[in-house]
Amino acid sequence: MHIRYEDIPPVFIKILESRGVSGQREVEEYLYPSLNSLPSPFVMKGMHEAVEKIASALSADRHIVLWGDYDVDGTTGTALLASFFRSIGRKVTWHIPDRVTDGYGLNTARLRKIGEDLDDFNFLLITIDCGISNFEEINELQRWGAEAIVTDHHDLPETLPPCIVLNPNQSDCGFNGQQLAGVGVAFYLAAGLRSHLRTRGFFTNTVEPNLKDFLAYTALGTIADMVPLLDTNRVLVRAGLEVLEQTIFPGLHALLAETGIIQGKIFSDDIGFHLGPKINAAGRMASADLAMRLLVSDDQEESVKLAKKLHNINHERKACCKENLEYALTIVDRKEIVADKCCIVSGPFHQGVLGIIASRLLEIFRVPVIVLTEAQTPAAGRSTLRGSCRSLENYNIMKILKECEDILLGFGGHAYAAGISLHQDDLVAFRHRCRNIIKSFSFAKSPATMDQHIDFSIQKALNEEHLEFFHLMEPMGKGNERPVFRDRNAKVIEYRRVGQNGEHLQATFRSDSGGCKGIGFNLGERTEVLKEERNCDVVYSVNPHRFNGRIHWQIHLLDLQRCS
Repeated sequence: MHIRYEDIPPVFIKILESRGVSGQREVEEYLYPSLNSLPSPFVMKGMHEAVEKIASALSADRHIVLWGDYDVDGTTGTALLASFFRSIGRKVTWHIPDRVTDGYGLNTARLRKIGEDLDDFNFLLITIDCGISNFEEINELQRWGAEAIVTDHHDLPETLPPCIVLNPNQSDCGFNGQQLAGVGVAFYLAAGLRSHLRTRGFFTNTVEPNLKDFLAYTALGTIADMVPLLDTNRVLVRAGLEVLEQTIFPGLHALLAETGIIQGKIFSDDIGFHLGPKINAAGRMASADLAMRLLVSDDQEESVKLAKKLHNINHERKACCKENLEYALTIVDRKEIVADKCCIVSGPFHQGVLGIIASRLLEIFRVPVIVLTEAQTPAAGRSTLRGSCRSLENYNIMKILKECEDILLGFGGHAYAAGISLHQDDLVAFRHRCRNIIKSFSFAKSPATMDQHIDFSIQKALNEEHLEFFHLMEPMGKGNERPVFRDRNAKVIEYRRVGQNGEHLQATFRSDSGGCKGIGFNLGERTEVLKEERNCDVVYSVNPHRFNGRIHWQIHLLDLQRCS
């Protein structure tokens, strides 16, 4: 049942107005997004040509090959299309490249091997979350007699590949500005294909698949890829979280069970902190096709085994990340980072966790980060580095890389995350160029400061009425961040330092519902404030916390100071 507009607590009206959502109609559309509001698949440039090409391939019984990226976005998008084709009774071949041996994007040698295995080079290739920068590779496979459809969401190169392209970044695409993830583009391809097949009478004697079921994949990939959860993405992910709770896919069900998500509502944090990292761990530490096999599995017993294996690999990934991050922090020069407004670090890191290490360093230093390690395969006989880049809100890392194009062997990505490769002996020149470029920019402060907030008492934050609205604000994430509140006179009942080295602060606050618990990561030293005064000035957010399979709401402390 929808809550009446006039019954919405004033603090939530204030939150929405600060995000440009105002008036009854806009507020209701935000709180209750509807699939009926989604744009047609056919406003996406290239969609008519793409579905016609696929329909012709299906009619001719032509081999269809899916090639997806090895991250969560790519694997879920590939799983979505593979599962969709299976639902209409058609088997396809899929491939998820190895991060180290195949590299990012298309690999001609691997495509040739696929053609040999099929004993057919006249296949139709569909890329997912990659391919937009693979002009030469697509040109080559077309010489064999194959054809290609590229579905991607990454920044456009100067020259597009010579084939059908679905990419919302094209200026004359009806989805331009929507910032779909790769899995979002894949979902729309499935939607467009179903519509086209319906007009051709394909479903006259067979059951038409329910596209909403496939939004479970869309939610996973969209949240994990950290695209803005606004407009079309918000609608897709909200519906996807709902169907994920009761997914029809055995692989997804096993993944949820192994993660301890066995009942109740699923939140964006469940994907961002639990499900997404598990899926990503396969490509980082082993082979991404393990995650893909789980995502498309229709056998319950096999799904349970694969989910357990993925869980164990994720444990290895955590240990590797901890070791690599600790090493990175020992070799970086903090004063240099402050002076240069960037962090560029090279060392013997595990190639599979470069992106995670870059993200952690970004959180710590709040400057653009590039983490590099030596590639296993030299380029042109010279030692080569591969790296991951992460950058701040409202700052496009690709602009830096484009100004370093003459130094780099290759690069690709989007505004906040990218991958690069360069010769080892070009590192000094690259570092110098980056520093000079980055120093000319100013960067936004972290939102977790005492002067960016909405006044709201912790004492009332966890009331049932307010928790209902935190539910309705889901999915939370990039572009729709959790609201940050300030309580200038919060009462701490008890507190203690927690963590391996006491680096975190755990506190219990007085609230209308008794005591509400809070956790402040890396705020352990703030216990000195509480030793003198139990009333304090707190900046916080309200977050869902899953423990033993159940959701509890808790206070996430972002800052704590003496009352002014």
